[in-house]
Amino acid sequence: MDPTTRDVGATSTSTMATHDASMPREFKFAVKAEDEEREHPCRREPPGVDAKLGGFAFFEAMGSPKYHVAPMVDQSELAFRELCRRHGATLGYTPMIHARLFVESPKYRREIFSTSSTDRPLLAQFCANDPDILLEAATMIAPYCDGVDINFGCPQRIAKRGNYGAFLMDDWKTVESLIRTLDESLPVPVTAKIRVYDDLETTLKYAKMVEAAGAQIVAVHGRTREQKRCAEVRANWCVVCAAKHSSLFF
Repeated sequence: MDPTTRDVGATSTSTMATHDASMPREFKFAVKAEDEEREHPCRREPPGVDAKLGGFAFFEAMGSPKYHVAPMVDQSELAFRELCRRHGATLGYTPMIHARLFVESPKYRREIFSTSSTDRPLLAQFCANDPDILLEAATMIAPYCDGVDINFGCPQRIAKRGNYGAFLMDDWKTVESLIRTLDESLPVPVTAKIRVYDDLETTLKYAKMVEAAGAQIVAVHGRTREQKRCAEVRANWCVVCAAKHSSLFF
C-alpha cells in the first residue's frame, strides 16, 4: 500500500484486501518527497491567484455551508470531521497548524494533517508571524483544501511565546501582511479568525482591516484575548453582529 494513503474502514483479513472504490481514501504527506503520491484523489488543482473566488462567491462555491466544525487543537482531526459530516456538518476546519514546523519538518507535516476524498469543503488553519513562511506552508497544502485560514484568535501561553494567534492583535502591520501575502500569492482564498477588543470601535476597525487586507471570510470570536475560559464568559454576540454589519461586502 502506498505510504501516503490507507483505505478508511478496511478490516484485516488473512488475504490482501482489495480497495473498495466506494470507500474514501485518506491522504497524508509522505516523510520523503519521492514517496508523495502526485495523483491522489484528494488532490485538486487549485484555481490559481487570478481565478480564485472571493467573498460571497467563494462561500457559495463551497455550498453556502451553515454548520461548521470549528478548528480545535487535538480535536478536529479527520476522523472527527468525518463523524461530524455524517451528522450534518457542512464545512470542516483542520486543527491549528504551525506554519514554520509544517515547512521545516516532514514528520510534523505527516502527523498534523490528513484528509480524505470526502473531506470537503475544508479550510486548513495555520498560525504564523512570517508572511513568507506562511505562504510556503499554505502553498503546500492548497491542493488538499478549499481555502487557508489564519488563526488570530488563539489566546494560550504557547501563542504568546511564539508571537502568533491573538497576540498579533498588538501588531496590525503583521496581521495585514500575513493576509495580504496569501491573498496576492496563494492559489486558493484566505480567511481569518479573530477575537474582539474591549471596545467596539477598535474591534470594528480591526475587522475592517482584516477584511480589506484580503480575508474572504472573517470568523469573529466574541470574546477578548483575556477571556479564555468559555464556561466563565459568554460570547458577546452584539459585537459579533456589529462586526458583520460593518463588513465591506454586507
